[in-house]
Amino acid sequence: MPDRHYAWSFVLALMLVAMAGIRCAVAQDLAALEKLLHAAGYQLYNPARADWGPGFVFAGDVVNGRISNVEEICPNLYSNMGSLKGAAVVLANYKADDSFSFGVALNFLKNILGDKLDIGGMAQDKVDVSWKNMREMSYTHMDQWLETGEPRPVAARCRAAIEDLKLKNRFKDRIFVITRAVAPEALVYDFSRAAHADVNGSANFMRGLDVAVQGKGHITNGTQLVVDQHLFVGYAPPIKIDDWLPSHLVSGEIVQVRGRTSDLIVE
Repeated sequence: MPDRHYAWSFVLALMLVAMAGIRCAVAQDLAALEKLLHAAGYQLYNPARADWGPGFVFAGDVVNGRISNVEEICPNLYSNMGSLKGAAVVLANYKADDSFSFGVALNFLKNILGDKLDIGGMAQDKVDVSWKNMREMSYTHMDQWLETGEPRPVAARCRAAIEDLKLKNRFKDRIFVITRAVAPEALVYDFSRAAHADVNGSANFMRGLDVAVQGKGHITNGTQLVVDQHLFVGYAPPIKIDDWLPSHLVSGEIVQVRGRTSDLIVE
């Protein structure tokens, strides 16, 4: 009996060591990208988001410098903002060699393809992923309008949700907006290694991929997929909304929204 007990204890110890190693590897992978973003003044989105870009409004509870229990309110605070503007490059061509950033890129592609093409078994040794020119994205003047409380048209979805939160006394110190976020100009998926291993199978796969990604990306060089939809991987500290003052116009769409920069981290 003592020998059996020792054997099981030894097996359990090995399992714990392996699990710790996995956690350590993930943490190291995460730290690589996180460190680069921190050096440029941004926080890491974990997981990365396709819809938490500039203008994104959310509610949450602030505890120890972190915003938890995040509740999405609306994708864009102001109406008719036009196109996002890209600032200077934060990171040039980031190669997704680590398991964290590779997994982010793979999940992003899965969400784009939906059920049109199954890439669930795609291994990291079969595809190279590059994040091209990660830039800070923002809307012109949004920071300024929030600082001064400039009266602006606000999206109906935002107005309804925030008025509801105010009625429920859940507005004060709980509403935030992202004004600057980091995203690559494009994600490039290079399937050259898979093509060399299986020429016929790869050709069929690329044809299927070309059809599945219509309107969201394009194939180049026969083995590369370029996706130029925004994937937000980092963000500048969010603005905490302090004042929400609707106009007396019949439409109600003009609102004075005033806020100030926080130093909070979004969980």
